[in-house]
Amino acid sequence: MNILMVGHSRSGKTSFMAGMYRYLGESTEGYGISAKKENQKEQLTKMALDLSKGRYPDGTNIQNEYEFSLNVHGEELVPFNWIDYRGGILMSDDPSDSDIDDFMNALERADALVVFLDGTKLAESGARWNIEYDLLISCITKSLSVPHSSCFHISFVITKCDMVASGANFYGLKRFDNLLRQINDSQTVCAMLIQCQITPDYYFTPFLVLAYSVYGGTPIYIRRITEAINKAKKRAEEHRPTSLLGKIFGVGEIILSGLFGIIDMEWETEYEKTWAAEKNEEELMEKLSELQSRADELLENLSSTYKCNFLGADNKQ
Repeated sequence: MNILMVGHSRSGKTSFMAGMYRYLGESTEGYGISAKKENQKEQLTKMALDLSKGRYPDGTNIQNEYEFSLNVHGEELVPFNWIDYRGGILMSDDPSDSDIDDFMNALERADALVVFLDGTKLAESGARWNIEYDLLISCITKSLSVPHSSCFHISFVITKCDMVASGANFYGLKRFDNLLRQINDSQTVCAMLIQCQITPDYYFTPFLVLAYSVYGGTPIYIRRITEAINKAKKRAEEHRPTSLLGKIFGVGEIILSGLFGIIDMEWETEYEKTWAAEKNEEELMEKLSELQSRADELLENLSSTYKCNFLGADNKQ
């Protein structure tokens, strides 16, 4: 599963990730996440520890992509990539065609999108940040036209809310009114708007964003994996010996496989390819079924326990 995050430099993406790992990292109770790569685990552990001591991570330290798994009671439920998009479309007032193509390719591979909005900027009146907002709006508007196999979920995360006066007006959100109306009227895109503060003592919001992203991305991910399974099955069936001669040849392969195993050389028979594909299919389908069940559970938690408000197709389900 690919979760794509978009936001300008210093919008709070790195602190958000540190908070996500601080709260969920390597947890064996309930929902948790694990870093797949040891060097990333070490980096995230340090970021989370620094955060607990009031030291916020430097945004330049974050890598473009992190490989995680979402776990339930320590058991892997689904792998996911947390991808920081830093393409030219966010860095230029006049992005080139190649910048736009690059971003569209990233969107097509994404199962969910997380958009970071700096709360300290949103709280300023005036037009100082309008160009920055318009670049983001342009990016997100493009996501409305991407043909995903299920409703595409977008989380708008207003960061640094602990640095904004209580009850402050987020004037900058007015710039997003038209986009939010489009999403609310959409049958193919959904969104959640949530305020976020990452402090040494409070870092719960990242779970809500991850839960919403996983819930929304699950049908798209399941469709993609199911298609891959069907292709693997088709290839496996092509390897299955059906004629008498083919079966005799298959038995011979098994005997040869055993001999090569004795002398410590690899030899995978056509029968074994077929059996492996069928076994993988059963295991994957069980995993996908559990994932769908857990995704439904996550939505129920979001809807009832945390009283999140949704825009778009989620309101119509």
